[in-house]
Amino acid sequence: MHRGVSRTGIIVLLAVTALVGWRWSLAQNGRNPVAPESLLPGDAWAYLHSGGNRGHEAAWKKTAAHEALVESGLADWINDLATQFGESNPPIELVRQAFWHSLEHGLSANLTFGEGDLPQFVLVLHGAGEYVPVAARQLSDGAVPVIREVLSGRTVYSGTIPGEPNGAWSFWQEGGHAVVTFGAGAPAAVIEAADGQRPSMAKTGEAGRTLKDDLGRTVTSVAWLDAERLRDRFQDQALPALPSGKSATVGQVLEILGVDNLRRVTSRSGFDGRECWSSLDIDADGELRGILKPLLAGGSFALKDLPALPRKTPFLSVFTLDVPGVYREGIRIAREFADLVGTDEEKAQLEEGLALLPEQLGLAPDEALLAPLDPLQVLYSDSGNGPFGMGVGLMARVNDPQRLREFLDGVLERIPFPPENGPQIVRTDKRGREVISIGQPGVPIWPSFSVDDKWLVAGLSAQSVDASLARIDGKLPAWKPTPELQPLLSRLPETMSGFQISDPRDGLRASGQLMPMLMAGIQQARQQARVADDAPLPDMPSMDLVAEPLFPNVTVCTAHAKGMTWQSRQSLPSLPLGISFEAPSVGTSAVLVALLLPAVQQAREAARRTQSKNNLRQIALALHNYHDTFNEFPAGTVAGPEKPEDRLSWMVGLLPYLDQAPLYNQMAPKGTLADEANVAARPVDIQIFLHPNAVPDPNIDGGRTDYAGVAGLGADGPTLKKGDKKAGAFGYNEARGIRDFTDGTSNTVMVGEVKVNRGPWIQGGPGTIRPLVQQPYINGAEGFGSNSTGGCHFVLADGSVRFISENIDPAVMEALVTIGGGEVLGDF
Repeated sequence: MHRGVSRTGIIVLLAVTALVGWRWSLAQNGRNPVAPESLLPGDAWAYLHSGGNRGHEAAWKKTAAHEALVESGLADWINDLATQFGESNPPIELVRQAFWHSLEHGLSANLTFGEGDLPQFVLVLHGAGEYVPVAARQLSDGAVPVIREVLSGRTVYSGTIPGEPNGAWSFWQEGGHAVVTFGAGAPAAVIEAADGQRPSMAKTGEAGRTLKDDLGRTVTSVAWLDAERLRDRFQDQALPALPSGKSATVGQVLEILGVDNLRRVTSRSGFDGRECWSSLDIDADGELRGILKPLLAGGSFALKDLPALPRKTPFLSVFTLDVPGVYREGIRIAREFADLVGTDEEKAQLEEGLALLPEQLGLAPDEALLAPLDPLQVLYSDSGNGPFGMGVGLMARVNDPQRLREFLDGVLERIPFPPENGPQIVRTDKRGREVISIGQPGVPIWPSFSVDDKWLVAGLSAQSVDASLARIDGKLPAWKPTPELQPLLSRLPETMSGFQISDPRDGLRASGQLMPMLMAGIQQARQQARVADDAPLPDMPSMDLVAEPLFPNVTVCTAHAKGMTWQSRQSLPSLPLGISFEAPSVGTSAVLVALLLPAVQQAREAARRTQSKNNLRQIALALHNYHDTFNEFPAGTVAGPEKPEDRLSWMVGLLPYLDQAPLYNQMAPKGTLADEANVAARPVDIQIFLHPNAVPDPNIDGGRTDYAGVAGLGADGPTLKKGDKKAGAFGYNEARGIRDFTDGTSNTVMVGEVKVNRGPWIQGGPGTIRPLVQQPYINGAEGFGSNSTGGCHFVLADGSVRFISENIDPAVMEALVTIGGGEVLGDF
């Protein structure tokens, strides 16, 4: 990053580092030593929980989305592209790997009141504490001022966003998690919650209350906004004065808008068999009013009330709306605001403008245009009469068609079109109705409409309107629920306030047709990122494979006495009321990318675990070949200086048995780390010593190892003699042979995966051999562990490789790391 980072740049980099990512991560990881919600202050007015995919892997694999995104190969393709960029840019690669981690393990966040009622934002990335020092290094290297300080025993990295009064930010490790905060005083609030000095969300019970589902569905994420708490806190706060010199309080504004009785907005999502589901609930203290009232006043409808629609519409949205009510509420709000904060002159100007509107239109809009319209509105896509969303149409039921026609004719007569080179009005007869089109010669889009006896029909072309009239007359086949839709529609209520069907398949297939342009753009981006020219772009799978498992999405809205509820059942997850036309759109792409990210991690996890297992098998084979030659395994370090860190590690002796003989011959294998030949070899990366899922360590300039030898039990384990009951497979000062493994080679671990306190493969010391000291022994603050789900791999002295769970009984693990402890082991 260049020096002189702007305020926006700092915000973006912090956001990426924090990985405030996707709502659609899949389930909560409950195995971390500290519950993430115990780090969130309890007095929240907004909350988000999105878990990692550990807990609901079985449910996720049952969905159509998993088949479409993971099994089709699309997830691998996306990740391969990202990997190519990351290989030439370590910060990008670090962010990519950290992002996968957050999606695997989940995140929690909330907003609370801070100093002077300014907001405090807290984000907890589950199990991501290891990324904190790396993020601090990246920010510092990017010329962002970072302050390192110790607060209540925690090493906290902090800074400020220039020009922002509440721009303080910080991040640190807490109980294995990464904590990120914004806002003055936020670190102290988190630490107090973690230390039990103030209530946390884990103690208040707010965190888990909405993670349960009465219908037995899998809940994977939840978010809520406590509007009542916000209102109570700020209703008496004065807003900045207007040019009139008058001011209003927050409570007065909420009352005018009619939202002062809102209590809470809650969103949830999850899986249910082949389907994904989501919900959005608006709850109020009493009936909805003000700007939300027209949503209720429109009433409800049934499927039988729908007009004749295109037979193969990929998108259909039906809703009821009190259109005259919207107009009247708008007028009321304008007048009440003017009375509250306006001058006499401003109020007079408002009334003058409202009086002129009927004169300009010929009639009052709420009486002439809006009153003839029924609340039932239908928005649809007609792909047969316009690709890429150009076939969008609107039908609104009418109560008084003649009155509506007269009003629209009067409006058109009053529009002052330029006499030359301006828009034109074209009137044509279609099936006994007049179709009116407005457009510019040479421009393909001519918005058109026609008023039928029952419906106002509008579209982006006269052909679209003509097709709708033909369907009304029965000249064209109309939409009917398909067999695959029937099970979804059978669960709908008899009446509803809103209804939507969208089919993602046509849009996905159409996106495949745009791939040549997309791939050309990616190639250009690769060149700008200086990706090696000989690295070919991965082949994208056919979009037919992606689209085939999917099915239409259905969303229904119902009103109740104190609010509204949206429920969605879909093949691909999306926010409630999300619109997705048959053409590729920003919304469709966002939903696809959001789901692809966790899907990629899920799809590649097994391959990475297998790769690491193969690395350990190669190490095990090399150890036994070494033993066959010297009748003992290598010592933990090569004899030399007093400090183990100044010696060579046991891994140097394995190089000839790992196809690294040329490198070995260039070194001084019996020398010290400081020897010139060994200094030259230090930064060399050896792939067998690298875990494919490991996070880079900025403190190690090449030559890292993600595996370490097991050095027994206790802090002094590496220095114990082989006859000690706590001694392990490796010691700093002596070698051990198979004869010394009296516990049995199948009951003793020799080498394991590590993800903290790593070092260069060439260097002796704790980076290459380590004992068990602090619980949890696997995936804890020190010792052994990996980024794989649930535990890590170990090599046993018999040459086999086992995956050992992070939940293993500590006593069993202690027995496994000793070569002569005399313990009796069963299955593990």
